[in-house]
Amino acid sequence: MASTIQVDKIQDTGGNTMVSSNSTGTFTNSLPANLTGATGTLAIAQGGTGAATFAAAGLANTPNCLVYLSGNQTITDDTITKITFDTEVYDSDSAFASNKFTVPAGKAGKYAIFLNLSLDTGADSNMNYAYGYIYKNGSNIRSAGIDFRANPGRRNFVSVFSVEDLAVSDYIEAYAIIDDTSGSPLVSGGSANSLFMIYKLI
Repeated sequence: MASTIQVDKIQDTGGNTMVSSNSTGTFTNSLPANLTGATGTLAIAQGGTGAATFAAAGLANTPNCLVYLSGNQTITDDTITKITFDTEVYDSDSAFASNKFTVPAGKAGKYAIFLNLSLDTGADSNMNYAYGYIYKNGSNIRSAGIDFRANPGRRNFVSVFSVEDLAVSDYIEAYAIIDDTSGSPLVSGGSANSLFMIYKLI
């Protein structure tokens, strides 16, 4: 059975009228300005700027970038060496340049940083150890790796992750070291092998 509720106004618990009617089909909307006129989106920042999208309200994971090595990078044996990523998948704010990510103006905050490297010696039983490093402003802040010296190997995937507070102009780089008994270590190229991803957290 259908039911009908008839009222001439709707008020909040404080007695403030939100919507009223003159009983002839004319309605008066008394809602706050940042709740009116929305076309498909509602204002996110109540009492603030009235941003109508997540991005406008600052709820976007930008800046962000993903880069990788397109080919193998030969590095000096047993020496910490900077990785020269040469291919960008995306770079929202053009923040990655000269093999480093630099925080743009107005973009300070917490950043997630992920480094994955394929470290190789090219032959069995040649790898003593291999490590990957995340550097901030020229200094190591996080590392991961493996030590094979008791039973030398050939290749290892190294993943390093960190969340860091970064200020404007702080920069992030990737480094690696391989101790290779043959003296010819390399970082394997390819989008699935050696990549570097950075993005700002909301």
